[in-house]
Amino acid sequence: MEGLAELENLSIESCEELTTLWSDKVGSLPHLPFLHSLDIYNCPKLVSLVAEEVDQERLQLGITSFTIRDCIALKSLPKALMYNNMCLQFIEIKKCDSLTHFARSHLPPALKKLYISDCKSMSNLVEDDDNDTNNSSCSCGISSLLEVLYVSNCPCLEFLTSSGELPATLQCLDIYSCPKLESVAKSFHHNSFLTSINISNCEKMQGLQNGIHSLTSLRDLEIRNCPSILSFSKEGFPTNLTTLSIAYLKITEALFDWGLDNLTYLDHLEIGGCHHLVSFPDMTLPASLTSLSISDFSNLECLSSEGLRKLTSLKTLWIFECKKLTCFSEDGLPPSLLELDISKC
Repeated sequence: MEGLAELENLSIESCEELTTLWSDKVGSLPHLPFLHSLDIYNCPKLVSLVAEEVDQERLQLGITSFTIRDCIALKSLPKALMYNNMCLQFIEIKKCDSLTHFARSHLPPALKKLYISDCKSMSNLVEDDDNDTNNSSCSCGISSLLEVLYVSNCPCLEFLTSSGELPATLQCLDIYSCPKLESVAKSFHHNSFLTSINISNCEKMQGLQNGIHSLTSLRDLEIRNCPSILSFSKEGFPTNLTTLSIAYLKITEALFDWGLDNLTYLDHLEIGGCHHLVSFPDMTLPASLTSLSISDFSNLECLSSEGLRKLTSLKTLWIFECKKLTCFSEDGLPPSLLELDISKC
């Protein structure tokens, strides 16, 4: 195949008979030294990007961005793309149902953003490789440059890495709808760059206990619908949080025992599925709050005028599905309030 020597961007879509991109067969892609972006969509027979007979050490790839979707036969990603390529910074994988893991032993060395969704057979992201001489925990936790990790709708995912460590450079962690995942990390002691953690709809998630309170860069913490989380770090939440969303957890009641007044930078607070309260708030909330959202407080009857009026910076108040709430006291809302939204009460 000639005339592609200068190609920088390649998109392949709906090629139903395509089984591989690079091979020794006639019609295979040539070496593309300037290829930066590769996108592949809906190629149901694509098994591998590089055929087994190709010498991957000689296949010099400089791809920086790789997206692959709806390739249900793809079983693995080639060494030439993942490890011999020092330019790869972005990967998105979606609906590749034959992939059981993303990488062997360690993450690609230059990768910064990884998005994986709707991969039915994915059981772990980084799988041990007995032939690899590097320690997997070292490789994943230290040498990786990964900053963003997004994983959603992977029903067989049981763990992220066999070492139990996240890349030390990680800044944003988003995990959604992974019902078998029990833990994201053994500890967070090496993850001082984390600014955002969002975990939702993970039925077996056990918790985020070890070291999360020491994440001084963490600003956004959102945990929703993880019924197996029964406890939290006794040290509480990181004190520099600006956004905290806790909904449908069995630790919700414990929040009111701990109190949140030590979160002096907290700007937005969302609490949902708290069924034991008759009055809210019956704890001291941070005076820094500008927005507050409460939802599905099934037994809530009244809002504490004393508690709310202390929120002198509060501008927005959302109240949803509090069906026993009958009224507000005359002086129950702070004078700073600019927006009040009440729904299904």
